[in-house]
Amino acid sequence: MIAFQGLIKIAPLLTDYQWGISGSLAYEMATGVKIVKESPKHTSDLDLIMPNLPKMNVAEAKKFLAKLNQFGTHADVQVVYGENGFSLEEYALGRDQQILIKTATGSILSKNPWQAIKEG
Repeated sequence: MIAFQGLIKIAPLLTDYQWGISGSLAYEMATGVKIVKESPKHTSDLDLIMPNLPKMNVAEAKKFLAKLNQFGTHADVQVVYGENGFSLEEYALGRDQQILIKTATGSILSKNPWQAIKEG
């Protein structure tokens, strides 16, 4: 129930964005097959897909994720544009390194994920 309760609390924070659910929670909601894990050893993330998320700097991304993660559920946000995407959490870590971009033709690394997802 943690992931479901987190979704209920997070949804009002996302009213100004395009977003959707993926991962085990989406699968369970669509099929009714119980696969969301909620045990002391493992709790399923709340996997969110956010197409066309406005570009953020690292500090803004950290603040945005902190807002989503305040309810005891880990929100794993994938920023997507077309068939390309990246992890907002990886970007928010703020390391001076390349970010993994997932594309339809394979993975690439980029120091500018916001531009890379548009170029593919």
